[in-house]
Amino acid sequence: MKLIPLLMILVFAAPANAGECKEFAELYGVDYYAKFFGQAYASTYKIDLWNTRRKTEGVSAKVLPGTNLLILERHGKELLVSAPKEQGGTVGWISKEEIKRFIKRDTETLLPCK
Repeated sequence: MKLIPLLMILVFAAPANAGECKEFAELYGVDYYAKFFGQAYASTYKIDLWNTRRKTEGVSAKVLPGTNLLILERHGKELLVSAPKEQGGTVGWISKEEIKRFIKRDTETLLPCK
């Protein structure tokens, strides 16, 4: 009988749409770019995701500053990432120079996890 209340607590304590805990790259936000380009330009600025690691074959997508990108692969100073579904879900390469921090997040809720 003691097992049933414990099981109920475990079921209700988990988030409803919990995904996997994976590493994300959080891009610098608009305020960071405003220091260099001014607020007017920074508010429309988008960061390129490239088709290749060496930035030789064009841009696959553009993402907004402050976006959390799912890391798929690491190669030196470049990361293969996936943009959020809301921004097209495109896969592309980005330089670590664009990254504010690395953080583990739930893939569904984007809440930080361990």
